[in-house]
Amino acid sequence: MRVGLSAVFAVIGYLLINYANHGRVVEFQIDPNLGEIREVVRNRSGTSRLIGQYGFDAFYDMAITPCGPEKVALVLKQSGTANALVITQGTEPQIGTLYARLDRDLLRANAGRRHQAVRPQFG
Repeated sequence: MRVGLSAVFAVIGYLLINYANHGRVVEFQIDPNLGEIREVVRNRSGTSRLIGQYGFDAFYDMAITPCGPEKVALVLKQSGTANALVITQGTEPQIGTLYARLDRDLLRANAGRRHQAVRPQFG
């Protein structure tokens, strides 16, 4: 009885410590060479855990939407669904600069890609 109860508490303790060490801030990594956007969470030791992976061609539009007083959000709209990916929030001048950069890098560069957007197979 005691051994079984000790094992249960050890497993619960391990799960709680494991959960506590995971990061809580989502980070977006934009990789123009592979043509993808990765959504990751970085923990305290610096290792990252992949949450989502999207090809550039999964998005058809980018928009700046209001999300509070004097705050706006940069949103990527996914093709074929009503889903949108909120990239960041901030003031309008900050988001405007980022919008111009991402518009140039992501949405305008789709036509020239010669490989798959997610996990391409090179030669």
